[in-house]
Amino acid sequence: MDGEVGKLKVDFLPKFIRWIPFTSGDYWVLKLDPDYQIALVGTPNRENLWVLAGDFC
Repeated sequence: MDGEVGKLKVDFLPKFIRWIPFTSGDYWVLKLDPDYQIALVGTPNRENLWVLAGDFC
């Protein structure tokens, strides 16, 4: 997945303890609006889906 557009590997722990299983995840940016205010992000196994929104104030 390295270098593929829209595919991210996210680590949730500091580098020195990343050897612990289940502390990272694969996330795909599925849709992004032209102004970068809203993004649709999901996991490749289709178990999780999020709508991320910027500040609208």
